[in-house]
Amino acid sequence: MIRVLLIAALLLFTRTAIAQEGTGTDPVLTGHCGSGKIFSFCGDMLGWQNTIVQNYLAAMMLMTEQLTAVGAQHNQIMGGLVDAQRQSAAQRLQQSLQAEAHKDYHPSESLCQIGTFARNLADSEQRGQLSRLAMNAALFDDYTGASAASTASGYYQDFQSRFRQFREVYCDPQDRSGALANLCQHDLANADITAGEKVGGTDLARLNRDIDFTRLADNSLTLDLDFSDSDSSNDEQDAMALARNLYWPIALDPALAKQIPVKSDDYMKARSLFAAASVAHDSLASILAMKTRSAQTDPAQSSGPYLQALLQHFGIKADEAKTLLGERPSYYAQMEVLSRKMLESPDFYTNLYDKPANVRRQEVALDAIKLMQGRDRFESALRREMLTSLLVEEALSTHAARIEGSISNNQAR
Repeated sequence: MIRVLLIAALLLFTRTAIAQEGTGTDPVLTGHCGSGKIFSFCGDMLGWQNTIVQNYLAAMMLMTEQLTAVGAQHNQIMGGLVDAQRQSAAQRLQQSLQAEAHKDYHPSESLCQIGTFARNLADSEQRGQLSRLAMNAALFDDYTGASAASTASGYYQDFQSRFRQFREVYCDPQDRSGALANLCQHDLANADITAGEKVGGTDLARLNRDIDFTRLADNSLTLDLDFSDSDSSNDEQDAMALARNLYWPIALDPALAKQIPVKSDDYMKARSLFAAASVAHDSLASILAMKTRSAQTDPAQSSGPYLQALLQHFGIKADEAKTLLGERPSYYAQMEVLSRKMLESPDFYTNLYDKPANVRRQEVALDAIKLMQGRDRFESALRREMLTSLLVEEALSTHAARIEGSISNNQAR
């Protein structure tokens, strides 16, 4: 732009000088060459043009080139400053996002603790469901007198089998001030019962466990229940003995095939009784099933050591914590820790002074535990509803029978 203005000014000056040539009367100028004209160059126009080019245009060209170079350098400097500003802003944004990601995605101790406590939770729940189905099937076989059950031959054989188990395992000779000592005697070769040999159960922890719901099902967090193998553990025997005493203490004698058509009403009543009993014992089976021990035997893959460490943090000794939770904690034991014991630790609340992202993650984990607990309560409510419906049906059965009898008598008349 500067170059254009300078060239335009030079051309304007040249044209003005040429237009005024021959019109001046300056005596100073007139004394030269005798022409008497202003700006008379005493020669041709080429000399005048050379003078202008040498004295003015060359300098102006150099000045224009210098100004152009300076302007280009100025633009380069400004461009470098703009580039540096953009680069610094991009680096600052990248570092800010990197720091934010490092902060948000750095896991907290509490979140890792929740994940560790929930290890094998789904597997333990699935094994509990299998135990529930197996226990229900075994009890239903006892009701119906299946060939593999102790009730297959009727009441007498079932009574002998259960009474022998009672004397050898569950009988406590100290009950009723020693009145059960004779009943607990199961060494028929030894008539001397005062020596204490072969009298009652030998394992003190299992005495009366076939009728003690609190010791077997309520206080225990983990039971050695596994109906998928051929081995019969003490907990399995105790659970089945308790269920038989609660829901089916007296077995029915088997019916002959030819008697069923004749006594079809009795047969249908027996089937109705079996159905009602299966609904009733499902509650016990569900409670015991949730306490089925986990299948994970590797301590490195099990949540058992970590659950026990939490109880030790409360002051419980290591062996006591192991006995309380079991070596392979059940679904019930894991939920007990996740929904109660973990929240009783002061460290849980101090660890909430953490990054907002980790606090939100813990909120989500607690909501998931709450949903699992709510589902267990919902299933319990469904079982309670079924039991209530059975009680209502049983209470109305006498009234229904009376009404049906009245209708039958009216129709007969």
